[in-house]
Amino acid sequence: MFASKELFNRIFKEDKSQKEYIIFNHSDKTWVMPTDSLRMAFDMYQPSTFKGKMLKKLIIIFSSNSKILYKLGCIKTRLQMDNRVQEYIENAVDKKNISIAAYMGDTTTKQNNKSTLQVYDKEGLICYAKVTEEKEVKKIFSHEIETLRFLNNLGVDNIPKVFGECEIDGMSIFVQSTTKLPGEKVRIKFGQRQIEFIKSITEKTKKELNYQETDYYRYVHYLKENLKDFNDKGQNILEKAITYIEQILGEKEHGYAFFHGDFTPWNVYYTDNQLYAFDFEYCYHSMPEYMDIFHYLTQMSFLGYNNGTGATVHLYKKYRKLIGAYVKDPDWTYMCYLVWIISFYHKRTKGKISHVADKVEYWISLLEYMYIVCLKDMIYCK
Repeated sequence: MFASKELFNRIFKEDKSQKEYIIFNHSDKTWVMPTDSLRMAFDMYQPSTFKGKMLKKLIIIFSSNSKILYKLGCIKTRLQMDNRVQEYIENAVDKKNISIAAYMGDTTTKQNNKSTLQVYDKEGLICYAKVTEEKEVKKIFSHEIETLRFLNNLGVDNIPKVFGECEIDGMSIFVQSTTKLPGEKVRIKFGQRQIEFIKSITEKTKKELNYQETDYYRYVHYLKENLKDFNDKGQNILEKAITYIEQILGEKEHGYAFFHGDFTPWNVYYTDNQLYAFDFEYCYHSMPEYMDIFHYLTQMSFLGYNNGTGATVHLYKKYRKLIGAYVKDPDWTYMCYLVWIISFYHKRTKGKISHVADKVEYWISLLEYMYIVCLKDMIYCK
C-alpha cells in the first residue's frame, strides 16, 4: 500500500472495520492522518511553501469529500495500527484512547528510514514516538536516548524526556515527551532567545580539549581525505579554510561543547514564551562552542527564506553584533560550522554530493566569504 515505505506497511494494515485515515504525499514525504481528529493531526505537518500550506488547508476543508481528496492526491482508507506498537505507547504514557498521526520521509538514504508518530488525545499533544527497522537508525535512536538522559541529568531545561524504548519484532520504538501546545506554528525568526538557549547548553557542557580528541576533528579529518570529490574551486576554498581553522585549533587546548546538530526553526517550539528544542539525533559532545547558532541562521535563511549566498551574508551581518556578544569570533566560528556541514553531508550521502549540489555550492560560497573576512582581519591585526 505504501510504495517504497515498507516500514509503514508494518505499522499500518488496511482493515475496513477500523479507523479512517487520509494518506497523502508531499515533497517525497508521506503523511497518515486520522480523519476523526484531523486538525490536531495536522499539527505535525508544518509546510514552509505556499503549495504545501494550500494543500494543508484544502485537505482539512474537503476531508469528507473523497472525489476532491483524490484530485488533491490523497487516499482515504481504513487502517489498523500494529496493536503491539499502540499498546506499548499507551503503556509508556499511561493513557488509553489515544490518536496517532504518522509521518515518514524520503527513504533513499538509510538515515531517513524511520517513522515519526504524533500521539495525542482530546486534551492535546501527549508525546512523539519514533519507529525504525534500520540498524543504522537504531544506533541513532540509542545515541539520542543517551544524550537526552545526559542533558537532563545536567539540568538542561526545555528538552524532551525519555518515556521509553523497546524492540518489537525487529522494530525499535523510542518515545519522548513534549510540552508543545496544539496550533503552535513554525516561527521563522532568529534572535536573543535562540542564542540564549544554546548558551545554556554550552555553559553546562563546555570543556577544554585538544583538537585531536574532539568530534570536530573527526569530521575535518574525514573531509580532508575526500577533497578530491569536490571541483577545483571547492577544493581550493576548503583547503584554505581547513588550514586556517587548524592553525588555530592545533596550537593548544580550546573550548568545545555540546552541539545539537540540527537546531533550526523546524526543531523548536514555544510554550509559555519559552523555547523548547527537540530532535537531538545528530548531536555531538565536543564541537566548537556555539556552532548551533550558525546552523540555525543558515538553515533559516536557505530553507525558510529561500535565500542565496548574498542574502544570507546580509542576514548574518544584521545579527553579527548580537552574536558577537556571545561568541568571541563569529566569523571564524561560522567557518568552522560550514566546514562541518559540508563534511557531514558528504559523509551522509557517501560521497554522492551531486545529490545535494545546490546546498554544497551555497555552503562553499559562504565559506569563501567567511575565509576572506577572517583573512582580512588577520592581516589587519598584524
